[in-house]
Amino acid sequence: MKISFFFVSLILTFSLQNFAQHSHIINMPTKDIIDSTLSAHAKSKKYIDWKASEFHPEKLTAILSQEKTKDLCSQLVSRSYKDQLIFFETIQIGSLKNAECTSLLSDLETYLKNSSDKLLQKVRRKSDGKQSPPSEVRYINPTGGGFYVEADLKDREITLTFDDGPNPQTTSDLIKILTGYNVFANFFVVGQRVEQHADVVRHAEEAGHYIGNHSWDHEDLSRLSLSEAMENIDKKFCLDR
Repeated sequence: MKISFFFVSLILTFSLQNFAQHSHIINMPTKDIIDSTLSAHAKSKKYIDWKASEFHPEKLTAILSQEKTKDLCSQLVSRSYKDQLIFFETIQIGSLKNAECTSLLSDLETYLKNSSDKLLQKVRRKSDGKQSPPSEVRYINPTGGGFYVEADLKDREITLTFDDGPNPQTTSDLIKILTGYNVFANFFVVGQRVEQHADVVRHAEEAGHYIGNHSWDHEDLSRLSLSEAMENIDKKFCLDR
């Protein structure tokens, strides 16, 4: 009985502390919560900073009441898709309990699908008529950590991917190691670095590795308009090989 009372007291104490810690957010007008969240996202220089923010949707979802979440979804309708996407997790969880969030989530998913289709069409046009491999659009929540994709691989087969290069030292070292084991990998490279170290990319391609587009300058595309994001990706395609 004493043990049970101890745990009840502990949970109650934690709940009160959690409420006190976030009461200033809970009591804010919904519009101010939206504006503060967008401001925190814009000011975060790294994803780890955004993840740690008290206005990150993961934290908002945990503290906002059902009514507050409903009001948030109602007010987000008049905002841009770019702004709405920042609240995707909160909208997704809210859709389980109210129609406002369900409707908003449906619109967002349609927007994402249409944007993905347009991007795939642009990629295929850039392939100069060559047959593109089958593509499958997947929507993921990056706050959830790692995820795995079968990608039509054979049993006991994996794919190695190296991003953000090329680096004249580490990429060259990687190619030597991979060649020694007769292993082929994917190198998703950044346009600015390709421009500076094109010979390293050619070396990787000549060694049999796949070269992928990782945008022009690794800008956070979620903070750009659709046209700006497309331009950032297309600019990489325009580099001479």
